[in-house]
Amino acid sequence: MASNKGKRAISIVLILVVGTILSLYILSPGGDSIDISTQIKVTGILEQGVEGGCLILKSDDGNLYTLLDLPDDIPSVGSRVTVTGVILEDVVTSCMQGTALKIINLSSLTQG
Repeated sequence: MASNKGKRAISIVLILVVGTILSLYILSPGGDSIDISTQIKVTGILEQGVEGGCLILKSDDGNLYTLLDLPDDIPSVGSRVTVTGVILEDVVTSCMQGTALKIINLSSLTQG
């Protein structure tokens, strides 16, 4: 028979494991949980984010979007682009700027 300390330790470990799994599932921006009915199309200028590795789209109406799932052939900062994507309202990123926007398609409008 396990002691009370042993039972308590097992309970704590189980709570931590279940909590970790749930938080990864809830916070994950990928997968089948994306609702494509929230798809938007935004045109604007690519800007470097305040945090390293972050690319921001400043839309023509002044809104900021943190771009997620960047393609391999990213246009350079300062390029004018149109992004089709899905707003991820409940996602927190390390970029700390704008609304998270998961890219479905990114098209450069800048010649050259």
